[in-house]
Amino acid sequence: MKEYKKVVSAIQNEELISYLEGKGAYKIDLHHWVGAKIPTDITRVLSEGIYIAFRKEPKLDVKKRFEEALISMMDKELFDLYLVTKYTYVQILNEIKYQDSPFSIDWDNILPKLRFSLIRNEDKLRSYFEWEGEGEENGVWEEISRINRMCFEKCKISFF
Repeated sequence: MKEYKKVVSAIQNEELISYLEGKGAYKIDLHHWVGAKIPTDITRVLSEGIYIAFRKEPKLDVKKRFEEALISMMDKELFDLYLVTKYTYVQILNEIKYQDSPFSIDWDNILPKLRFSLIRNEDKLRSYFEWEGEGEENGVWEEISRINRMCFEKCKISFF
């Protein structure tokens, strides 16, 4: 199934968060040359899924649902907060640096909550050793800090 059809199905079945998390049939495997330890290919989720569904299915209001999913995910597990940070970074790059995104996110709505959630959960994220936190002294916080530095260097936006 093409990725954008998975997005359509996920929205229709109220499973967009599961799609963004890469759960079950919604998982998008990383290319073999990508060495990251992430649950789904975030770049492809956006470029081959969310963006195409946005263009082909305007009645689904994909942008709004994507924003709502990101906001909702910040109140779930550490895993979800980590993923929101990854999606936020890639989306910011696609909007500002590469201008590949067909829409702009309402950052005034998302960034303050992301900042608050990251700061509130910093200690827990430092003790979260799954995915890219595996083998790191400070868990996924190291990856989140790295992403924050890169986002600031490339786009002058900081998560905290």
